[in-house]
Formats: sequence, structure tokens, C-alpha cells
Amino acid sequence: MRSSFKKRNTESFLNRLRSLLIEPSFIKFLSLVIVLGSVYSFKFWAERRPELPVESTRAAMEKERVPERRININAASRRELESLPGIGPHLAEAIVEHRHRNGPFREAKDLLAVRGIGPVKMSRLEPYLSFERSP
Repeated sequence: MRSSFKKRNTESFLNRLRSLLIEPSFIKFLSLVIVLGSVYSFKFWAERRPELPVESTRAAMEKERVPERRININAASRRELESLPGIGPHLAEAIVEHRHRNGPFREAKDLLAVRGIGPVKMSRLEPYLSFERSP
């Protein structure tokens, strides 16, 4: 008896669902929901800004900061040192302090003694530096 009751209720539910799905007002309502959802999702997608990878933005910033000529590291000011790629205010200050305490740099390898400059940064800076003695 119980199985026949379940079967009858299931059939009546399915019949009501079928009649609802073919009813014109329900179809209009469903179409409206789909259209509004599509418009909202497109608006959200269009406003989203693409994120640039950190590498490309960092590379673009470095390109902007490339000096036009070689900089004499033994006579350069902090501001001139900051124009070098990868050198910020703190590192420029460290280079100037090291130069005052230990004397002029003779070659690029001398930069390794400055805290914050490793072999990679030194090799990147080398094409932009000259090591002339300051007057």
C-alpha cells in the first residue's frame, strides 16, 4: 500500500511540474531570470581588471629606470644611484656609506661587500657602472 501511495504522489508531482514548465508565464519568468543573470555576469566580467604578473610589471619599472649613460659609482649621489635598476633609497644609502667608510670601489666585485647586493644584482648593475676614482 505504501509503494502505491509513493508512486501516486510522485506521478502527481511530475504532472504538476510538467504543466508548470509549459505554462507561458513560467517560461517568461525563467527567460527574464536568464537574461538578467547574463547581463549581471557580463557587467561583472567587463569591470574586472586583468592582473598583470608581478614579473612583467617589475620588468617594466626596471626599464623605466635604466640610466642613459654609465654612472661613476665612486662619485654618484644617492639620487643618481637610485636611477639604477634594482637600487632603491636604502640600497643607495648603503652604497654611499660603504664608499665613505672603505674608500672607492675598484671593480664590480667590490659591490658584494655592500649588504643587499649579491652576485645576481651585481651582474645586472655592472653594465651601468664605471669605477673611475673621484677627484
